[in-house]
Amino acid sequence: MKKYLFILIMSAVSTLTKAQVPANIYADSAHAPFIYGVCSGDPTDSSLIIWTYIEPDIDSFSMSLIWQISSDTSFNSILQSGAVQTDSLSDYTVKIDVTALTAGAVYYYRFLDFNGNSSAWGRGKTLPNGNIASAKIAAMSCSSIFSGFFNAYRRIAERDDLQLVVHLGDYIYDFVDANEEVRVPNPYPVDCETRAEWIERHKYYLLDPDLREARRMQSWYAYWDNHDIDSDSAYVKEIFRRWLPIRETAEVTQNLLYRSLKIGELADISMLDVESLRNIDTFPNGEYNLMGNQQFEWATQTLKNSDTRWHLMGSQKMVGGWYTRGIDPGLLNLVPNDGDVFDNSSWDGFDETRNRLYDTLIVHNINNCLMLSGDAHITMAMDLVKDPYDSIAYNAATGSGALGCEFLPSSVTRGNFDESGIPASLSPFFMGITLAANPHHQHMEINSHGYGLIEIFQDSIVATPYYSDILTQTNIETAGQRLIMKNGTNHWERILSASNQIDQVISVDIFPNPASDNIYIKLPDLKGSEIKLSIHNSVGQLLKEKQLSQSSELAVNEFPKGIYWLVFEQSGKKPYSSKLHISR
Repeated sequence: MKKYLFILIMSAVSTLTKAQVPANIYADSAHAPFIYGVCSGDPTDSSLIIWTYIEPDIDSFSMSLIWQISSDTSFNSILQSGAVQTDSLSDYTVKIDVTALTAGAVYYYRFLDFNGNSSAWGRGKTLPNGNIASAKIAAMSCSSIFSGFFNAYRRIAERDDLQLVVHLGDYIYDFVDANEEVRVPNPYPVDCETRAEWIERHKYYLLDPDLREARRMQSWYAYWDNHDIDSDSAYVKEIFRRWLPIRETAEVTQNLLYRSLKIGELADISMLDVESLRNIDTFPNGEYNLMGNQQFEWATQTLKNSDTRWHLMGSQKMVGGWYTRGIDPGLLNLVPNDGDVFDNSSWDGFDETRNRLYDTLIVHNINNCLMLSGDAHITMAMDLVKDPYDSIAYNAATGSGALGCEFLPSSVTRGNFDESGIPASLSPFFMGITLAANPHHQHMEINSHGYGLIEIFQDSIVATPYYSDILTQTNIETAGQRLIMKNGTNHWERILSASNQIDQVISVDIFPNPASDNIYIKLPDLKGSEIKLSIHNSVGQLLKEKQLSQSSELAVNEFPKGIYWLVFEQSGKKPYSSKLHISR
């Protein structure tokens, strides 16, 4: 029995017994001592970072191993290889920057120790160069291992068509959310505060075979958010960089994680760090720069100097505005909000940074910008505009006047509205109200979990959310609303799906309002379809539901005097919400 076997068992599951380990949590013992798998990332058109961890012998300070790059999974044709050492100062992780590779190629890699043991093989892809026709990437955020099963990661691992996996932050969680204890080990995980605890949290995540498989089969482009680095200590960022295949540049070693890559002449992807540099630098007017001055200059210069057709930018936080304008205060009490906006920790709390970035797009006539964002735990698609209520500068019906688009895929597992205690039955009600208050928002889904697929073509970008259950292990996923951004338009198309469903607000008139005993509801020509009407009180509780097939009169004398909300839902349309006053 090899010396590391005891350490393997102990470090993989710590003090946990089998009865104390949640479902689908185990080390890759078949490939010991490489028990946490392999990963590749931060590709260029000629290089690739490959990563692994090796479990140390019980009496070893340093470990030696060999890496290999091959054109086949049998490693009959080894293209490059080398030897490397790692030790406790690197947490026994290894990152190799493999260079002199061919653009747009698929490579297979593995690691071996000097006892003849091999890691699982991994698959990595270099970026293409030149004039390419298309590329696909997957994007995700907010992956709490305690909140549910990583079915989304398994589906990502199974895809052969991805150029890149972009993780937009909260890759790990520093604590267990009390409302989402789906897969929690015993003893209960600590809130990470020390170096050892942060390292153990990264190790624990890699006991999940679905995450390991997504890392093994795809090339990653990852960065942190607040839960990944929720500490003032620089070593937390250092540990994050160490446990992911992040290229070590001069900026990265200063814990500045922003960086950019190019997918041929088709697109560039710039990762913006809007978490760790906020509230440090200011603009001349005294407003805080969300990105910090150095990064802001880099980001705007990257946009101005780009020679690609499409410009994708990753942001840990939602970029476009999510406003509460016109929403009844009683309803706002049902959901977290920050007054005029829903979340001022996003770009909504840094108007000057956002407006100056928008000004860069305007002044330099930069088109085809798509922001990929995370953190909000919902699916959201919106046009990027300075003022969505300025009907002269922006036409909400057509999208004309928008400066770009934003796509926020849902969380991998972290709780959204239904996990937060808001009944799923109220989802259409809430979405109807917030979509009506935000005319630049084109699509919203607040209860499902998964990732986003972004297909980049010469003439368009197609973004599609994919959803999976998180409470059970499953191989089923469903596609959500398909979103299309056409070359040169800078807005989401209003025809959003292959079946030409028109995602617009239902046209409904209600009178009289205020009412006493009866109201008349005037509907559009439904052509044989129906609209579901739900009536809610002033704090959102469902009181009554009714199917409507034509304009009709409705008695409301059963309801006491007060304020009510009427929500109309029709397949393929945005819900329409109207406030009704009942007075007698």
